[in-house]
Amino acid sequence: MPLAHDTIVHNNIKRATQRILRQYLKTGLVDEDHTPFLGSAGPPANRRMDIVLPADAFPVTGYNDPTRQLLIMMDVTCFEAQVASRAQKTAAGPERCCRDQEAAKSTHYSGHYDQNCYKPATLAIGSFGSIGEQGWKLLEAVATEYASRMSVPGGARPKALTGIALARLRSALSAALHMAAADTSANGPVAATAAAAPARTQWACENCTLINDSDSGTCDACGEFQTADAARTQRQAAAADAILAMDIESDKKDALLWALCE
Repeated sequence: MPLAHDTIVHNNIKRATQRILRQYLKTGLVDEDHTPFLGSAGPPANRRMDIVLPADAFPVTGYNDPTRQLLIMMDVTCFEAQVASRAQKTAAGPERCCRDQEAAKSTHYSGHYDQNCYKPATLAIGSFGSIGEQGWKLLEAVATEYASRMSVPGGARPKALTGIALARLRSALSAALHMAAADTSANGPVAATAAAAPARTQWACENCTLINDSDSGTCDACGEFQTADAARTQRQAAAADAILAMDIESDKKDALLWALCE
């Protein structure tokens, strides 16, 4: 049976998020894990978490508290911003719908997991690209961890590296969202049926930009092995340093930083 539109979008965003976490945190993760709810009333399979990260995934930030290194249980939720029930809130401010989604997830899981073992994190994304507060906090933590690992004496400042990483993360999620929406709207049941089959991870080679679907990590066109492109990141970060030092308004700095990462 063809998958529903919302399920296809959700799965696409979840896979993109997993790729981001593996690449920028250099850590493993568990997909669709029911372990956090083993002590909950009712069959554990009734509740599953989209992504569970190990306790040491955020050694610098702890995600939201560096003093409490706990497992991170992450739920991805995507919503259609322009449906009638959300249209008014979307017009007033898309972040309001994100807050509603985060609150609903908090209520859904409350009391069903051990708060001394797990930290919850909801990545709420609207169809127009809005991201909830918890999602932004997660992306900022990922970018900070990446900058901490990549910064070297005499190189770019961690703040610049964080800005570069955050822009890349946001762009990756935005691309995944729009690709999923385009596939479901343009191809309908065809896309849904294809999405039901096991999907191979796709990635873009940073050397020649070819889209690959091999699992080897080696680009089919240029043979480049995909590790973190430290040289490119350092060049961008050096340019970001110069932008941050400019005596211009903050919104103009933000625009220049986004353009640098496109």
